[in-house]
Amino acid sequence: MVHINQTKAQSYRGYLKGCISKCVHDNNKELEILFQEMLRKFNEFYPDKIVKNEIRILDGWKGEGSTDVYKGFVDDFRIVEHIKDKHSGEVKESYHTVLKEDINRVLYIIRDLEQQQTYKCYYIAKKLGYEWKNLWRERQEYFTYYYYPIKVCEALGLIEYSGRGQVTRIK
Repeated sequence: MVHINQTKAQSYRGYLKGCISKCVHDNNKELEILFQEMLRKFNEFYPDKIVKNEIRILDGWKGEGSTDVYKGFVDDFRIVEHIKDKHSGEVKESYHTVLKEDINRVLYIIRDLEQQQTYKCYYIAKKLGYEWKNLWRERQEYFTYYYYPIKVCEALGLIEYSGRGQVTRIK
C-alpha cells in the first residue's frame, strides 16, 4: 500500500506524481498503473494552462487529420489531433496527455537503436513488453504507450516514423 502522509505536493497533480514515484520506487506495478491512469484522467479534465514550446507536425496532413504536440509545464506532453470528418468535412480537435514516463520508456528503446537504421513496429512493441498483435488489439494501450510517445519523439526530431509503422532513429 502507498502511504504518502507527509508530502510537499502543491497540487493534486503533484500528489499523484508523488504516488507514482513511490510506487516505482517500491516496485508496485499495479498501483503505479492505477495512479498513472488517475493522473492521465486528471490531466484530461484539467490540462496544464502554460505551454512553453509548440511543435507542429505538418507533414502528417493528408486531408484526413494532423497532430500538434505541446510541451507541458511539468514535462508531460499534450497532443492536439486535428481530425477531419470524412462525411461533413468538419475538423475537430482531440486532446491527449502523454506522460513523461511513457515517453521515457520509448526514449530508452530509441537510444539503443542504430542511427539511420529502420526498425519495424514489431521490434519496438517487443522492447516495450508487448506482442504487436496484442498491443494493436488493445487500442487504449496502443495509443498511450506506443503511438503518442512515438509521435512526440518524431516531433522532437529524434526519429522518423512512417505510416507503415517503421521507425528510423535520426539522433
